[in-house]
Amino acid sequence: MIDIALKHEITAALAADVEATTKTYPSRAKQADRLGINKGTLSVVLNKSWLGNSRLLSDKKWIEIANKIGFDLSSDWGVAETDTFLILSSMFDFCKNHSATAAFCDFAGIGKSFAANTYADRHSHVYVLEGSKAEKKGNFIRSLATIVGVANRGSLDFMLEQSIKELKSNRMNKPLLIFDEAGDFSPGVYKLLKRLYNELEDMCGMIFIGAEDFKINIQKGIRQQKNAFAEVWSRIGGKASSAIDTDITKRVDFYKRQTLAICEANGVTGSEAIKILATVVVDEGRNKGVIGDMRRVKKEILKLKYLKA
Repeated sequence: MIDIALKHEITAALAADVEATTKTYPSRAKQADRLGINKGTLSVVLNKSWLGNSRLLSDKKWIEIANKIGFDLSSDWGVAETDTFLILSSMFDFCKNHSATAAFCDFAGIGKSFAANTYADRHSHVYVLEGSKAEKKGNFIRSLATIVGVANRGSLDFMLEQSIKELKSNRMNKPLLIFDEAGDFSPGVYKLLKRLYNELEDMCGMIFIGAEDFKINIQKGIRQQKNAFAEVWSRIGGKASSAIDTDITKRVDFYKRQTLAICEANGVTGSEAIKILATVVVDEGRNKGVIGDMRRVKKEILKLKYLKA
């Protein structure tokens, strides 16, 4: 159930989101269109009309609004040691402890980013750089500087040099760079990756994780003889690990194991877990051609948690 304190938090987050985008979307009507919610609902939340009548917005509607603005309803989320989580944790350990370089490519929605962020939360000197926010050279260098704790000022070359210097100075702490959503990197970033490897070899571990597009993009770049693609692929080891079997039956079993493990870690068992399993793995597999998505599992568990009386 969404309690009063949580409603205040969601309201504050929504107000901040609206304020941050007010230049582009100056009216509440435009803000409502942007968020994909009713204008009246937006006003009810921002005006705090719900304080006088809790029935104005259902818990389901509060959850919808929270999801629209990226408000985290899962602060007490239980970590499940799924197949993906265990495989990646082992790879992270190896790359960190031995300053090695590797890659992991597999289907979207199996928990790659969650495993990376959880590992970074639990270990010091582990830095996650999101490819979706660092597609181009400039964004990549600024993001790298930010995550390693270097001041984000000066020329791009200066920031890159300072970031490398910072990582080198921490080599005794076995730093690890995790490049998440690596398939989003533009061709220009590969020269930077080559330089990072050359300057940080045996001093900093690196691992690239993403969907199949990362491997496809690298192999395409190699065929087209694009600068630094072959070098980066060679430094990774010329291969990428994965978790999902190509056999369809084993693939379905994989998603089922992951779904039930996440449910159990978050207190969802019995018929409720079976219902989520059926919704995520069976229905989507048959009707949409997608066998499963762990993001959907999380949404279904959160709905159960917050819609329960």
